[in-house]
Amino acid sequence: MTLVRIKECITEKLKDAFPQVNIYEKGTKQEIIKPAFFIDFFPIFAEKENIYDQRKLINGTISYDPDNDSMDDRLNMAGQLMETFHDILIVDTRNICPTIMKAQLDGEKLNFTYKLKFMDRVDETKLHGYEEYELMEDLNLKEEF
Repeated sequence: MTLVRIKECITEKLKDAFPQVNIYEKGTKQEIIKPAFFIDFFPIFAEKENIYDQRKLINGTISYDPDNDSMDDRLNMAGQLMETFHDILIVDTRNICPTIMKAQLDGEKLNFTYKLKFMDRVDETKLHGYEEYELMEDLNLKEEF
């Protein structure tokens, strides 16, 4: 599971829940049409559990820039984002549950942050020494027969 794929699934979830809101990556230089979401997404932690498994933590921010100055609009959006991301995020065959969610008002914008914690499995064919391990496994099987 790649970080790009996770970001794509988050974008799809936003498009499904808020089809009237335009979605941009943070730092976009193109013309912005409001209302708009700005997505920022980055890994902040990875810890090896064993040779095959890694515990990962990703931090994401969705900034909402409304097309009006209504405080109610931003508060409603905070509630809707909390509800949308309260559910499981499905990435291909994996289910990831957001752990910490927080909404803050920053001037006219709403910043919604979330953390994703999950276990990721390393592709064993990409591990150093995998060829030797596979050869030893073949030899062990031949000895048993």
